[in-house]
Amino acid sequence: MHRQQALAIEEEERNFQLDQSKLYQKGDPGTVQGIVKEIITVGYFMKLPDGREGLLPCMELGCTGGIPLLTRLFKVGDEITVRQQKMYDGGKDKLFAKKDST
Repeated sequence: MHRQQALAIEEEERNFQLDQSKLYQKGDPGTVQGIVKEIITVGYFMKLPDGREGLLPCMELGCTGGIPLLTRLFKVGDEITVRQQKMYDGGKDKLFAKKDST
């Protein structure tokens, strides 16, 4: 089972293409520009204009993640348009990149 899972992840890393047309674009209502601060296995930690930090999960981009794939999509310092859902429990804000996200 683990071998099959590893093969599926390798296949996704080689073949995944990000569909830019489904992502928020700069200037879309209700969005902000976040800067990639760190890449982790499950997504991106981002610095937001209001000084807060948020997590953009890889599932938001339509992939299962992994450092090699996520590094290919965006680099530390890249700007990504996101919708921010503030979390007031001390945790990182939730971020959404796809137009059809809730």
